[in-house]
Amino acid sequence: MRVGNFYPHKNVEGLLTAFKGFLYDNYDNHDAKLVLVGKQDYFFKKVQRLIEKLNIGSNIIFFENVSDPELRLLYSNATATIVPSFSEGFSLTVVEAMSLGCPVIASDIPVHREICSNAAIYCNPNDINDLTQKISFTFSLVEESRRELIEQGKRRAKQFSWRKMASETLKIYNSAISY
Repeated sequence: MRVGNFYPHKNVEGLLTAFKGFLYDNYDNHDAKLVLVGKQDYFFKKVQRLIEKLNIGSNIIFFENVSDPELRLLYSNATATIVPSFSEGFSLTVVEAMSLGCPVIASDIPVHREICSNAAIYCNPNDINDLTQKISFTFSLVEESRRELIEQGKRRAKQFSWRKMASETLKIYNSAISY
């Protein structure tokens, strides 16, 4: 599953190419589905053309304008959430996924390392083969390893909250005002 916009720095095109490799890597993968959640904007149209070019349309499920309960349901039922971005400001998607018990495959960039720590499977966003391998690896996790990754993610996600962010922001504002 992939949640968010389809801007080029999100590397959705790389994800689609890696997903095609995953589909044809092993016969058992042919029926796997990649769920995309986002808006049908200009960038989505480019992604849609690539889906057609790669001939993987029957393996893609697209959702737009999902409610919070629907998004929770998607996260809770996904094999993994994949965030292969080249860059991120703060990756709320990985925190949401981890908090809802969804394993995360994230690009090996500083923000993901800071947020996920040891609670994600990391991939090189510039290496399609590496991303394909990480998708295959995640799909092949034995139940015990999957459960361990989920628990690590849940523990890590507890480090982040809107209340904590607001409190820390207020401290910064107060210290700036006191000068």
